[in-house]
Amino acid sequence: MIDIQAVYIRDVAKLRGVNFMSMIRVKAVEDADTDAITGLSNSTFVDVVDVQVNGEVAQFFLEDYANLLIALPLEMLQQGLTLGSIDKIRLLRSGKEDSDGNEMENAEIISSLGGPDGKLDIKAPAGSRRVTVDGAILQLTGAQFDKTVSVFVNKRNQSFTIVDRSTILCSIPQDTKSIDDIEVITTARRISRTSLFSYLFTDNMGSVGGEFKLVQQFIKVLLTTVGSDVFNKTLGGGLQKWVGQNTPTNNPQSLVAKTVLKVVGVGARFAAMQGGTTVPASERLSDVQVLKVDFDREDPSVINLSIQLNTFARRQATISMMIGTAEAAISSLSESTSI
Repeated sequence: MIDIQAVYIRDVAKLRGVNFMSMIRVKAVEDADTDAITGLSNSTFVDVVDVQVNGEVAQFFLEDYANLLIALPLEMLQQGLTLGSIDKIRLLRSGKEDSDGNEMENAEIISSLGGPDGKLDIKAPAGSRRVTVDGAILQLTGAQFDKTVSVFVNKRNQSFTIVDRSTILCSIPQDTKSIDDIEVITTARRISRTSLFSYLFTDNMGSVGGEFKLVQQFIKVLLTTVGSDVFNKTLGGGLQKWVGQNTPTNNPQSLVAKTVLKVVGVGARFAAMQGGTTVPASERLSDVQVLKVDFDREDPSVINLSIQLNTFARRQATISMMIGTAEAAISSLSESTSI
């Protein structure tokens, strides 16, 4: 068992444009000493909290702990300045707290950048020296990019920075010969046809037992379509196949009766399957009770179902679930299905 801490609803944003652009690549200093007071080191960029280029605040992101990518500040662009005019980069790192609880900071000034008059050498190959120009950066344009949580290029997760609601800058995978696929994943509050789920797991893994295992097994059987299990073609309650079926509005109670009979029938067959096994009493189903079957008369495609599983160990497990199409069943994070 892997403990799921949270489930997030994500969406795939629509891209409007993809362009290549150049950014400043800065490499960390190898084997740099750690400052005894601040605990900071120039051998990594993980502690960088602010970047300035020629005195102007610049956007940046980490490609990895030892490579920093910096965008040309907007103020410099508005003045018509280019990458070749850069002569100073300031990196601000934030470290451990002092005795008064204030975070200590360390500023690193990078100058003498290898070009004419000490400015940035725009002709140096990317990564050939500490500060170079990297032209293999993607500029993505679209909508609602301020909600972006990840960017995938050729199915590989890439570092990125959000410029504004419609623009993102991201790196590309190393040794990439062509860009075949780009996906911008954003947060979402509602389910749509492009939605997906992201799971947050803990590091605690172990076997499932007791009524929790019974709940998982029973729900799986209840939703399994008959004939889809390769090991047992007769197994399944087929409840998920109800989604999308028509329900007569002049006899709404028929849906309630059908649901109750289905759940009770699956419970009886499930208990019979366990009869000839050595399943522990805490995982052996005694009987199942339908506590509630409710649905919106204006939208009978959604059913709220609550059931109770009773075990031979005299313990109970109550399950609440929502059955219906994704768009109708889950309208927001607060209304998501729970067990």
